[in-house]
Amino acid sequence: MRPVTALALGVGLFSLAACAGAPPRSVPVDFGQGPIALEGFAPCSDAPSSGVDLSSDDPLVVIVHGCFASGAQFRVMSELFELNGQRTVCFNYDDRHSLRATGRTLRRGLDTIRRRAPSREITLLGHSQGGLISRVALSEVDGSDEEGGDLHLVTVSSPFSGIAAAEHCGFVWLHVLSFGITPGICQAITGHKWTEIHPSARLWQQPRPLHAMVTSHVQILTDEVGACRRVDDAGECAEDDLVFSLREQRNEELEADDRFRSRVLTVGHSAVTGSDGSLPRALIDALQREGVLERPAPERALAFERLVQRIF
Repeated sequence: MRPVTALALGVGLFSLAACAGAPPRSVPVDFGQGPIALEGFAPCSDAPSSGVDLSSDDPLVVIVHGCFASGAQFRVMSELFELNGQRTVCFNYDDRHSLRATGRTLRRGLDTIRRRAPSREITLLGHSQGGLISRVALSEVDGSDEEGGDLHLVTVSSPFSGIAAAEHCGFVWLHVLSFGITPGICQAITGHKWTEIHPSARLWQQPRPLHAMVTSHVQILTDEVGACRRVDDAGECAEDDLVFSLREQRNEELEADDRFRSRVLTVGHSAVTGSDGSLPRALIDALQREGVLERPAPERALAFERLVQRIF
């Protein structure tokens, strides 16, 4: 492989290199029948915890983080859901594992939740790579399709047409010409998911339909052009917040499903969830309009607004 091509591939995938595999955090979860172990499930916080109490019948939101992140970075969103009477739990995973392997783990957890609380409304909310894993869990892997409860999928800023920076990883001819160097680079940088994230991957070229238990899929797309993540002392943008284009996020095969609907927000990739410390007002509004984040009752509206202001 020519040095220029190797360099271009390395630079293009550099943004994915930091998806390092910290051990996923898990704590016992109790649905009122005694605590059980669910791999990867834990509170949306980094505070010490002996378990998660999900024994009520309140609607449950399962949050799946993206690359470079953890469930703890969704503490703010978790508090907002909890204030409105919705319980939350975060699913943590190793960023370098394959999407299918992680999806299977998530699916096992979801199936257990549905067996333990068969009439409970569940929303699976995934950001960025977490959205990919969430959809894989509800379409690509085997699990229980037993009826019972509502299961809604919400994805935010997820590249459902594959990651453009990983395009070279899908060039079979380049694998041959490079005598296997290209696959080695791809796996070294992105981990075992390298065959699943490029635009030519079967997952996105021929995605399987969502399982019948899924009631709806709301896709929140983010127009990240011009977004800034960090400003320097001179007031200039020192780091942009553009990770995935709208083209990378859109997928006509997914949009053909009658259960699918979408919204476009003009906001940066990290800013959309508030993980950069900003107020995720656009996402809050979108989730409320879609009925994912319940609007506070009139008597709690002021408390909700005060919580938002206190947090930020």
